[in-house]
Amino acid sequence: EGTPLITAYDDAGTGNNSPAMARLRSLRQARRLLYVSHLFSQFSEMSWQFCLVLFLAAFANYESYLLVSTYGVASGLAVCLFGSKAGRFIDGTNRLVVAQRFIWTENAAVLVATLLCYVLLVKQKLRNDGDSDSPSSNHIIEASSTASMDSPRIVQIIMSRLEGIPLDTVSVLLLVGIHVLGATAQILDRGFVVAIERDWIVVMSRLASSSIPPSINNDEEDNSKEVEKAWLSETNVTMKQIDLSCKTICPAIAGFFIAAFDDGTDQNHGSDLTGAALLVGALNGAALFVEYSCTAKIYHLIPELAIKPQSSQSRLDKLADSDDSNTTITSSSRCYS
Repeated sequence: EGTPLITAYDDAGTGNNSPAMARLRSLRQARRLLYVSHLFSQFSEMSWQFCLVLFLAAFANYESYLLVSTYGVASGLAVCLFGSKAGRFIDGTNRLVVAQRFIWTENAAVLVATLLCYVLLVKQKLRNDGDSDSPSSNHIIEASSTASMDSPRIVQIIMSRLEGIPLDTVSVLLLVGIHVLGATAQILDRGFVVAIERDWIVVMSRLASSSIPPSINNDEEDNSKEVEKAWLSETNVTMKQIDLSCKTICPAIAGFFIAAFDDGTDQNHGSDLTGAALLVGALNGAALFVEYSCTAKIYHLIPELAIKPQSSQSRLDKLADSDDSNTTITSSSRCYS
């Protein structure tokens, strides 16, 4: 759990009740809470992203993957267009406020999106069961019946790509909501991960380096740099291991639960994804409370996180304001002179 220098400091005759040792214990506890929060965050996120691909394909009765493509494009464009705004918000806002808003908004967006997926999956199941009276069954585009031979080639291609996709008003609104909420959750997840890895962990590593007295090593500057580098490296490696583990395990666990909800009555085994949608929503709801509580505890364990360094943008704004005020004063003095 600790770096070699920190372990050496534990064995040194400095006493377990010293302020530096108390700070190290707080840092270790905060790092464990950070791992737990990151585990729940990535596990719920990977489960949602994996199952969402299956949901989008199921909406079109597995006849078209256009919805999968449109979601990928929408989420990618959203990150490119609004990622910088999220970064500026992170730089200029209190760390705990950023964490709370991002956690609540991201998980709430995924939770609502899973409910929308559940509604669409139920409609899809009714359509597949042969409910001819269902309104959605009258609005499914079938390329073979709608794209006539005398239609332009481009129209035939578009119709063929829309084959199987429900186009009634309710279904279209639900699909739009899923795209918007999914893209929003993607932006917030990326922003929060960057804030943790590039800000919170950096602050914790600097505190770890400042907690080691120079008596262990004659060169205080080299000692601090070594501890900071070791702490930062160990933490980032563990976080990356959590990411890779979730990416590997989540699809397997999701496939297991999808098969578990299959009652065996459908010839397309595993095609009933309604239970999986509810499970993903419940998982994100649990992750919300775990992430929120862990982040709040970390913030209170490390008082230095409350000190937010001045962002470069705010410094530029203040510099511009000061230049404007100096210009105004100079102009006024010239007028009076």
